[in-house]
Amino acid sequence: MVLVDKKQVTISRKAWDILKKDKDYKELLEVIEETAELEKAKKESKYFIKLEDYLKQRDLKEKVKKIQPKRKRVSAQHK
Repeated sequence: MVLVDKKQVTISRKAWDILKKDKDYKELLEVIEETAELEKAKKESKYFIKLEDYLKQRDLKEKVKKIQPKRKRVSAQHK
């Protein structure tokens, strides 16, 4: 059973369980669940960054790490 209205789509638990057993549909249902969790997190968060902006910031940080020379470790010698 599937119910569709202006704000949401509802499927029966039986249909959900049948679809979860199929590999392809299972992946789709997981994406739907993750999307719902993301939307909930966006609503609850005071600060949220766009994915594109996050990736740009991460790339910049990775470039900085690569540019900085690695320090050599020097062992302590006791005389």
